[in-house]
Amino acid sequence: MSQVWLHIIGIFALVFFGVLVLILIWQTNGAKQWRLLNAAQQHYDNSEALRAMTHKMNEEARLQLQEANQTLMDLYASIKNAEEELLLLLE
Repeated sequence: MSQVWLHIIGIFALVFFGVLVLILIWQTNGAKQWRLLNAAQQHYDNSEALRAMTHKMNEEARLQLQEANQTLMDLYASIKNAEEELLLLLE
């Protein structure tokens, strides 16, 4: 009879340790998934920050191009006026 109890205790011990191993594996996989989720969120945050910075730099470049274009148009107008005045003086 004592051997039956030993077998029953052995089976319960094996089941207990098997469940314990499964819980540890499940927790490890959960931790991996959590780290992957955090890495994906960090990557998304970084890409959003990069997108916002790129948008800001594009806007600044567009404004600088507008200013340069206006300066060139003003310079062209000045040259045309000087050319007209020079032609009037030569007449």
